[in-house]
Amino acid sequence: MAVGDIWEAPLPEVLFAVSTINLALFAALAWTAVKRARSDASPRLRSLGWVAAAAAGAFVLGAGQRMALQATRAGWLSTRVTDFLLSDWQLAQSLTAMALGVLALAALAKVWGPLGRADRMVSVLTDRIPPDQVPLDDLTDREREVMEAIGSGLLSDRELAEALFIAPSTARTHVKHILHKTGLSNRRELMLVAAQSERV
Repeated sequence: MAVGDIWEAPLPEVLFAVSTINLALFAALAWTAVKRARSDASPRLRSLGWVAAAAAGAFVLGAGQRMALQATRAGWLSTRVTDFLLSDWQLAQSLTAMALGVLALAALAKVWGPLGRADRMVSVLTDRIPPDQVPLDDLTDREREVMEAIGSGLLSDRELAEALFIAPSTARTHVKHILHKTGLSNRRELMLVAAQSERV
């Protein structure tokens, strides 16, 4: 069987279905990346979100093109669609993908170094507060939930309240009790201990 025959073997309907699933997955990835890019507190993570959204957008275009080509092979679309996709559209898509690739590389180069340094700093700080030396056994179930939320990066009373469906004043009280029981001095130390406890 020649290499060209491998591409002809599957039915157009099967390839169309696979391309449709690809398009849906990449569209979901793009949507998620855009949401994160618009809402994340860290400017570096927002930049990475936009990079991921742009890359996923390029994959959506490719999946859409494959869907249209398979729909033409199946006889659902005119052959003029294939002629268009294999000419001007192919050039436009290639140029777009190239531009997105250059932008993605530039953004990653700008963000990668600071994120690596931040990760190393967190590791050093976490080692200074060993979680096994912080008493967590006395925490109530609700305080453990608050601690987990803090470990995921939610530090303000408002963020904790929204995540746990409680009032900000209640979140503040829980944090105060947790700090007292653990002997830690602030929410950042709580975050480090909570994050490290999840890894242990």
